[in-house]
Amino acid sequence: MPSDNKLIAILALKVEPELHVIDQTFRFQQPEQSFHKRCYKFVTLLCLQQIKVLIWSLQAAVGSSPQQKRFFICIYSDPIMSKPDQIWQFYVHALQRVNRHAVIEVGSVFLLARRTNAGAVHELYVGVKPLQSGSKFFYLNIVDIECHQLIRNWLICVTCSLPVISKTFELHLPAAKTFVLTNNRNDLLQFKETRLDMHPKKTRVIGLLFMSALTTGSVELLVFIKDDKDKNEETFFVKVNYILEEDED
Repeated sequence: MPSDNKLIAILALKVEPELHVIDQTFRFQQPEQSFHKRCYKFVTLLCLQQIKVLIWSLQAAVGSSPQQKRFFICIYSDPIMSKPDQIWQFYVHALQRVNRHAVIEVGSVFLLARRTNAGAVHELYVGVKPLQSGSKFFYLNIVDIECHQLIRNWLICVTCSLPVISKTFELHLPAAKTFVLTNNRNDLLQFKETRLDMHPKKTRVIGLLFMSALTTGSVELLVFIKDDKDKNEETFFVKVNYILEEDED
């Protein structure tokens, strides 16, 4: 504007915002009316020999079920924040938490929801039958398939415990055993299998392969059967007579 404060021109500036380019999307399930807390690690390359690791924590409040919270986090590397290096999109879904206790191998059915519509009563029952002790989490969603809309969702936390023990038994059963086969003349005798896995009251066949000798005579071979700790269990004696084979007329 000149010194006499007269307007020379008017510039009409139209700004059209563009959608973010999302680098990563995160989805989390969180009980309603609570805080989502989580730590994140961001790694950036400064040069060929140096990287920078940024660790930060996030805390977000969650409303009532089935609300979801959506927000973005922009990560900048320059002090004036001219252009983000990464843009992360977060979804945190609020779930109604239901705590139940159950016993292993004992079925339990409970009423999860009741709704009245046009004089009719609709009830939703859920049954659980745990097979192991401990805690397990289940996510249950009700979706309107015509409108493609989430109506209700739950986070079911089941704590499983052992039943009342009436009697206790302790058994001692034989386990499988491994045997190793060796001999005193590897140049004349080889085994089809050098390791045998023997189950209780089972029988295995030991395959032997005899090699030819350069001279005639008798050779005494010893077969050692050892356990996996190199302790000798049994020893077999095999006498081999090498003779000249007569030519047929």
